[in-house]
Amino acid sequence: MPEGVTYIGSGVYREVKPPEKLVFTWQWKRSPDKPDKSIQAEESVVTVEFFERGGSTEMVFKHKLLQTEESRKSHKRGWEGCFDKLAEYLKG
Repeated sequence: MPEGVTYIGSGVYREVKPPEKLVFTWQWKRSPDKPDKSIQAEESVVTVEFFERGGSTEMVFKHKLLQTEESRKSHKRGWEGCFDKLAEYLKG
């Protein structure tokens, strides 16, 4: 990320069904506000489903309506980084 630039993710929950499912919109905002082709400006939708599997939980994650291949790749890297951090945290 360029120095002095912050990206803020925002969205609205569309469905909350504990403990099974979350559906929410996702949109990036850049601060200070400047055009950036690598950042998704349009709203997309994230669905996260949780399935009990014995003594553990399986999570199925889908991020839809990303407009470009570049945006899909960028979001994939970002989410994978988040999941890596989550796995580290859960290991304790």
